[in-house]
Amino acid sequence: MKKKFLFIAIIFFFSVEIHANAYIESVNPKTVVGSWSRQPLSIYGTNITPESKVRLCWPDNCITLKGERTKYKSSDELQIEIITGIKNEQWQITLIGVDGASSNTISFEVVSTKKHKKQPLNMAAAMNRVGEKQIPLLSHEQTISRLLMLDERIAKLTGAEPSMINYPTSIGAYGDNIYFADSETYNVFRYNRKQNVIFQLYATSNQIDSRMGGIYINSDLSFFVADKMSGSVFHFDLDGYLIKQYVDLKNMRSPVSVVFDEELSTIYIADNVYDRVVLFDKNGVAFSTIGKRGTGAGKFMRIVDLSLGPDGVYVIDKQNKLIQVFSRTGAFRYSIPRGEVKSPSSITVDRKGRIYIADKSDNSIKIYGRRGYLQSFGVTGSGNGQFRAIGDIDADNEFLYVADSANNRIQILKIGAKDSGLDADK
Repeated sequence: MKKKFLFIAIIFFFSVEIHANAYIESVNPKTVVGSWSRQPLSIYGTNITPESKVRLCWPDNCITLKGERTKYKSSDELQIEIITGIKNEQWQITLIGVDGASSNTISFEVVSTKKHKKQPLNMAAAMNRVGEKQIPLLSHEQTISRLLMLDERIAKLTGAEPSMINYPTSIGAYGDNIYFADSETYNVFRYNRKQNVIFQLYATSNQIDSRMGGIYINSDLSFFVADKMSGSVFHFDLDGYLIKQYVDLKNMRSPVSVVFDEELSTIYIADNVYDRVVLFDKNGVAFSTIGKRGTGAGKFMRIVDLSLGPDGVYVIDKQNKLIQVFSRTGAFRYSIPRGEVKSPSSITVDRKGRIYIADKSDNSIKIYGRRGYLQSFGVTGSGNGQFRAIGDIDADNEFLYVADSANNRIQILKIGAKDSGLDADK
């Protein structure tokens, strides 16, 4: 009996270790322009840790990257810097854990600069066809990348430098006010578009110092922030001072997104450990949940984000290839296949019911209606309407706000011309 027990224990131990290994889902860009200079490449997957090393192989050799050549972003993302040379070659990437265990291996192409065809700057060329012509629903409006703190005169008097946007990962908007979180500095900022002035909300750092999730802005300009590390959601006033903390140890360990229904006074918080949405009243009491782990209607596998829209609460996860829609009281309504999205990072819904999903796999924003896929916007790059590692998106009135993380900036996109023909019901 002792030998049998030991054998079962060994099997269980190894099954746990295998489950904990990193897994690579995709890399971006998939095609790298050959260069003798360092250039970034993002790795997306699961179970990535700060100690993960990168095994990089090409036809002639293999090397292991660590330290300053790797930058841990989250358990889903790791950035590396590579020098490829200028040959046309296929390269391979494998992640190595602290225990020496290897992930799967994924390939990407290195192409000569002479043979490489540049991405089109005309964004209409990147749109999917609707009928017989290309009809872009989104167009670039504004880029925010370098901002002066408070006032230029004060900055000159105090010798302050312009505040840089380092790596924005969460964003929310209401009217002319944009709130965003920067994962490099662990700070939250409020920017007013009309006044062209930015405020760093220092007080939030008293509660949050790492791994911020989604941000949601209320009509009174107070805001909610999901804090993955503490397993809490914080409600702050417009200056960043704490109003209330939302905790539910039974149903919530790693909240990734939060929205607030002011009419029902209900806070919806998505948790990607327990894979459910927890409903709180305004007093901070959890009174209901939506969904559970699994596949099929009303079930989730690794929730990514949620949003409020005309039809209720919209939820996306990583494993189920669906957009699931629930009533605001939690009843399942319908789902929409989202097979076009390989690595979702965020979802938002405009006032007409059109659904926008950020896809990290190809740096695009996929647009859906109630009947399914409509079109895609964006390609990999640093120009207007181009993205690198979209962290978060939020729709407010006629604008779509994008946390363009690896480009260190916020992009504001204008939502659709009246003649676009892309209604939510199509």
